[in-house]
Amino acid sequence: RFFDQNGQELIANGENLMHIAQIVPPEKKLPRLIIFETMSDVANPLLGETGAARVYAPQKGADAKAVDYLEDGAKNFVTHAQKIRVIDDAAKGMGAAGGLGYGAAFFLGAKNHSGIEMMLNLTGFDAEAAKANVIITGEGKLDSQTANGKLIAGIVTRAQQKPVIALCGALMVDSEAMLEMGLTAAFSIAQGPGSLMDAIALTAFNLEQTAFNVGRILSTK
Repeated sequence: RFFDQNGQELIANGENLMHIAQIVPPEKKLPRLIIFETMSDVANPLLGETGAARVYAPQKGADAKAVDYLEDGAKNFVTHAQKIRVIDDAAKGMGAAGGLGYGAAFFLGAKNHSGIEMMLNLTGFDAEAAKANVIITGEGKLDSQTANGKLIAGIVTRAQQKPVIALCGALMVDSEAMLEMGLTAAFSIAQGPGSLMDAIALTAFNLEQTAFNVGRILSTK
């Protein structure tokens, strides 16, 4: 439960983070035999320039004033949360999903893992990569966040020096940034100007066309 400086109980939402003066844990504890683990595809911390508010709130429509308010609210929450359970808000993944990484760690004692690392292990990626000549992967939007723990970053790290080609809906990085990510090449599957709805409707067709062209290039080697 959350209370303000006047002892009034607060509704748990982003707007009220700034007003929290006390956090009261539930009397009933979680069973010790239950272990919570989370996976995140990004490594963002909770606070700061690469934190939840400054990176993800604008993507959801927040203006600069709202971003500052949410950032200050998150800082206030951490200040009072640390009195109950010390969680490193700068740890990788704490800012994932708008701060859900930190919330899961604080409320549930969850241990966070790199989602891509766990999935690559579960699917036997290393063994398959060893047999491949080229690795082709994908991303909805290839941008600055891609290098911060997402699918492509994980694949490039474990590609065993094999060429990695990315197909994406939107290509939002220049060639220099693409090379820094470790990609050999990247292609947007968009075939021409159009709305987002058009792009979604034509995803399968555009992906097939782009894959065909990439395949033809590779087959000439």
